Amino acid sequence: MAGIHHPLGRSHPLDFSGVAAGGSNEIVLARELMATEFREWTLLVRVHSTNIAGSGTISVIARSEAPSLLEPRVDFVSSDQVTITIDSSATAPLLLLSALPPNQGPFFRIVARGVQGPTQSALRAIVSLGLVGRS
Repeated sequence: MAGIHHPLGRSHPLDFSGVAAGGSNEIVLARELMATEFREWTLLVRVHSTNIAGSGTISVIARSEAPSLLEPRVDFVSSDQVTITIDSSATAPLLLLSALPPNQGPFFRIVARGVQGPTQSALRAIVSLGLVGRS
């Protein structure tokens, strides 16, 4: 089965250390990534380094999105389609993969979510992303 790798830009330094204990925050890493080119997609997350203490986690999440010409300022985004989680047991370098379910919308959005445990602690990682499409 033929396929192609789409790197998603540069590495992304993620730092959620300032998130309050028990809290979470999300950062959009990529938006409006064309999903119609291939029938199957796999999200690649390369973990270059981590500094995660306690029970905090960093997740890289893929969602479907469908922008509208009628309401261009409104985000029409699905629930989480794929979630890849990095926790204190992750040792870099590390490659994490997850296939996206079929029948996605016309575009993908990739976000990072940092979730602090009950005690605020270091919650950092440097990741780079890619999508592999197969027909």
